[in-house]
Amino acid sequence: LRFQVDSYELSVFPDGRTIVKGTDDEVVARTLYARYIGL
Repeated sequence: LRFQVDSYELSVFPDGRTIVKGTDDEVVARTLYARYIGL
């Protein structure tokens, strides 16, 4: 699954791993993951 939110792109793999493009800030990436993936 791949989707875009604002200036970020999240690529989610079947095992739950996710790549967040558009930021180098781990806190931002984790926040996006929690908001849209739910963990």
